[in-house]
Amino acid sequence: MVDYVISAVKYKNNNAYSGKEIYSVKVHTFNDVTKKPFSTRPYEWKREQLIGAMLEGKQFAVYYYDKEQKTNKLGAKIEIYESNNQKFIKTEKNSNEEDNLSLLPEF
Repeated sequence: MVDYVISAVKYKNNNAYSGKEIYSVKVHTFNDVTKKPFSTRPYEWKREQLIGAMLEGKQFAVYYYDKEQKTNKLGAKIEIYESNNQKFIKTEKNSNEEDNLSLLPEF
């Protein structure tokens, strides 16, 4: 079950940071029955809001446009992975110390 979906991401432009860090995301409430977002405008959430909701148990997934099938799709579940006392927001665990929400456009 997914509580929210994320449809776009904005990354920080921070030269001191070695990898990508999310600044904010576009969040939609998700209707688990229809498998689509509710027909509301997305909310822009800062990185800290997203992490806080996830730590409270809210479930998130990516929601992206599939160019081949010409339709929106529910994608991978979003997780928090920790490394060197830092939290990273990702769709898959790997050794890269950066946020990564694959398939999502930037805004």
